[in-house]
Amino acid sequence: MVEYHFPGAVLLDDVVAVTDEHVQGWALKFGQVELVLLGAGPPCQGVSGLNASRRGALHDERSCLFVHVDRIKALLQMHFPWCPTHVIMESVSSMDSSDKDVMSNSFGDEPWEINSEYMTWCRRPRLYWISWGLETHEGVEIQESPRQVHLTAEVPLENFLSPGWTKVDPDRAFPTFTTSETLKRWEEDKFRYPPYQYLPVNCVVNRQGALRLPTVEEKELMMGLPLGYTNPCLPKSQRKGVAHLDLRHSLVGNAWNVPVVGWLLAQLLAPLGLAETATPQQLMDRLDPSKTLDVRSRLTRRLLRPVVGTMSEPLPSNRLEQLLSRLVSAKGEDILLISTSDQVGAYQRLRQTVPAKLWRWKIIAGWKWKLGREHINCLELRALEATLRWRIEKLGNFHCKVLHLTDSLVCLHTVCRGRSSSKKLRRCVCRLNALLLASGVSPVWGYVHTDQNPADKPSRWAVRTKFRNAKSRR
Repeated sequence: MVEYHFPGAVLLDDVVAVTDEHVQGWALKFGQVELVLLGAGPPCQGVSGLNASRRGALHDERSCLFVHVDRIKALLQMHFPWCPTHVIMESVSSMDSSDKDVMSNSFGDEPWEINSEYMTWCRRPRLYWISWGLETHEGVEIQESPRQVHLTAEVPLENFLSPGWTKVDPDRAFPTFTTSETLKRWEEDKFRYPPYQYLPVNCVVNRQGALRLPTVEEKELMMGLPLGYTNPCLPKSQRKGVAHLDLRHSLVGNAWNVPVVGWLLAQLLAPLGLAETATPQQLMDRLDPSKTLDVRSRLTRRLLRPVVGTMSEPLPSNRLEQLLSRLVSAKGEDILLISTSDQVGAYQRLRQTVPAKLWRWKIIAGWKWKLGREHINCLELRALEATLRWRIEKLGNFHCKVLHLTDSLVCLHTVCRGRSSSKKLRRCVCRLNALLLASGVSPVWGYVHTDQNPADKPSRWAVRTKFRNAKSRR
């Protein structure tokens, strides 16, 4: 279980217990809020129908955390008396009726059962306990007894699958995405998931007839998450191998379905004037980057398939760089890609990659470093200096703004500030600053993940040419 450490919180058996002092600190810090929303998702391993050894809602140390929801709600209502407090709690619909009754009695109301299979391309039958009412509109059918909500939207299947692949049975959704922890029950069987996941009807197929399960990227899109959302779950050096992939699959399996929860929240926020009413179809269209005109949204929500088509009036070659140069961080240091709903933190330590596939790349220069003489950070910074010299000497870029991508966060923060406390980096930084001062060039720096960095290929080939194909990188 992930441990969250908050001021005023007490850690009990790897679980954070929210205290009165904790909530009071929130109230003092956020005195202008108009609504308090408590979201709860108690781990479902103890009540899930997939778990043959489940112990029940009250006896499992993970699933029993639902009992804290009512207590925390009371604390929020006490310290935020000037605004309404609402609660949403989610769990699996496969639990026994007795566990469902226990959770409902604790919450004070019956849940709504919602399955995402007719709104997205994955089954996600879940129970949602909410403290506000629901209204029907286009694409929504509400049934009171038993409490069920049917959400429908038309979304092309190819939007969620890699090029060249399609579903064996395109008339039915993919089964529920479970966590990769299930492989422990299939001892030494190499399977990550229950056997039904491997049925041909639940697989995707290509033209050669090869079958496979959906990739983690395809699962992310079907759950409403941005492409590559779970990739930073481990440090950069550990983002490879089966362990990293299994963790990403587990995170997707434990996640809430974004379109369904988005619709539920719209039902709460729209009557309060905090958001617009959204139908299931409108929500799915907003999650589709091919249907949005906002540059920031297109960059933060990338497509699996390239957009094929022609434009009557193509954009100028430098139009993309101009748009990216406007997406700098709050401190004006480098490009910071965030969605319109994200908040910019005081210290932006995490950088989302600028998609390198937005351009067509050519090898301009390549050489082999002399090993054992300089630190890798110095070599990365020297590569930036070489690129700047190429721009000035070969392209004649003077008194202009240029965009440069790097996969080294050390170099990114060094060149953004123009200084470094490292003695090894200072000499190169001084040379780079001198070039910028003499040429009048104002660089805009951006981060690109190593997997997408086209400059890594020639560095591994050890190409011995310099400054070739110097016309353009497009």
